Amino acid sequence: MNKCTKEVEYEGNKNITIILGSQFVFQLGIWFGTIGNLQFLQIHVPSHMLQAFYLVSGGVVGVLIGPYAGRYIDLTAKVKVLKLVGLMRIGAVFAMLIAICTGSIYWMLIYSIGIGCSTAFLCLRFKQFYLC
Repeated sequence: MNKCTKEVEYEGNKNITIILGSQFVFQLGIWFGTIGNLQFLQIHVPSHMLQAFYLVSGGVVGVLIGPYAGRYIDLTAKVKVLKLVGLMRIGAVFAMLIAICTGSIYWMLIYSIGIGCSTAFLCLRFKQFYLC
């Protein structure tokens, strides 16, 4: 066994079970959100190239802020980071609801960027839990 990895016991640790359960629900929501984004973009954007650009933009921004997110995670408490990620997700969902109501592509981009950023913070946080 590698000395850098930690053994995680899932049966006795309620916190990790809650976090992993919420991650499962969140990832399921991301898949449904992607399907909803595709439907929204097909209605409002005629170009397939622009549709692809809008769908990928959130992930690209998430990758670009990854190093900054890593520094922030190293300097901040776990609970504060998890609360920040939760607020980012909630704000992103509200942005998508506004996009659906108004038909605005810009609100959909805010949703996509918010989800990409929250994923960058959360994935780095999980890596920090389980690696050296």
